[in-house]
Amino acid sequence: MRLSYHCSCQNKTHGVKQGNVNKQPAGGECDIYGLKPFTSYTCNVTSNYNNKKVNQTQVIVETKPGVPDDINSLRLHGDTDNNVIKVTCKYDGNLNGPQRIFKANLTYGGVILEKDQQRRCGFEFKDLSYSTTYVVTVLVYNGHFHSANPEILSVSTRYNDKAVNGILIFLIIVVVVTLILIIYKNADSLRM
Repeated sequence: MRLSYHCSCQNKTHGVKQGNVNKQPAGGECDIYGLKPFTSYTCNVTSNYNNKKVNQTQVIVETKPGVPDDINSLRLHGDTDNNVIKVTCKYDGNLNGPQRIFKANLTYGGVILEKDQQRRCGFEFKDLSYSTTYVVTVLVYNGHFHSANPEILSVSTRYNDKAVNGILIFLIIVVVVTLILIIYKNADSLRM
């Protein structure tokens, strides 16, 4: 006489996973590996005696949350003001948890200047210093875990073109006024 167990779990999208049986005198325990985090499975435990099925138990279980997949498409959006950084990403990974929150940090010189979190992956950082290189770090949070590898983007703001244009216009006016005064004085001295 021989008692044995067979274990399996399946999900509509992830297929059937077979389990290893750890037999103990008071019963058995099934260890099934390779299941996806935060996923509902229908699991069956079949008891066999002398190779004949004597009992089958079916349970629905949900696996625990896991680490979400990394973000892999962080994009910088240009043609904005010179002291504004806009970034977005498209996330098509597995969250492996109940929530979908994107978190971004703006750093300069290793110091976090701003933190933001959104339900969609789109961030805008305003009123930044001109001609400065910042680092934007974005990751996804599922309510339990952060993605393992944050997406990092180094972004430089441009110079203040409005100030440069103002200075150039001021200098042109000063030069023109100076030239007019010089010409007037030269013309005045030639008349004498």
